[in-house]
Amino acid sequence: MRKFVARSHEDGWKATAARPAEVDNRNDWNDLHMKGKLTKRDMARYRYAVSFHGV
Repeated sequence: MRKFVARSHEDGWKATAARPAEVDNRNDWNDLHMKGKLTKRDMARYRYAVSFHGV
């Protein structure tokens, strides 16, 4: 993910990335969402965290 964030910065985009390490080390938030493995609490925490970055 770091290389994708770095590439986004090089292209002039504001970008951040977060991995839900306490849930699953191999999947990112979107992977877990697509697999139906996020709870409503997980989604609320994710949206709260993302709100600080203006994403």
